[in-house]
Amino acid sequence: NYGKSKIIFYVEEFDNNTLIKGLGQLTDQENKILWFIPERETTQEAGAGKVKIIDASEKYTFLINKNCFYAINYLDDRSFFKVKCN
Repeated sequence: NYGKSKIIFYVEEFDNNTLIKGLGQLTDQENKILWFIPERETTQEAGAGKVKIIDASEKYTFLINKNCFYAINYLDDRSFFKVKCN
């Protein structure tokens, strides 16, 4: 699948560690939507972390409450985001 994402991140710093958390929405090519909470332990522009799916359109309801892994990379004003759920 492919589509658009909107993610709002915030940063928590504690004990010399940095944790990035957020709230995100993915809209696929069929306008089906997933809402998720991403989290990763780095301030690098690109990185990997985990996401928890918190809500979804009917097509993706089987993913609700799943913990998944993601990798993200950026190019100019675009991002490339890959998610793998077990």
